[in-house]
Amino acid sequence: MSRTEFLRQERDRILKQLSQGTENKAKLLTSLMDIDAEMEQLRQSGKNFAKS
Repeated sequence: MSRTEFLRQERDRILKQLSQGTENKAKLLTSLMDIDAEMEQLRQSGKNFAKS
């Protein structure tokens, strides 16, 4: 499983937890932001690699 696939699955899991109204919303939202940032970084590095 690639890192991107893992991040997508983790992101889906967190979104499901948020939709269920769990108590740790701040922690989950922080994790979601971290995942989104890492996915964006991977996309950027992929674009830069393709340009080389």
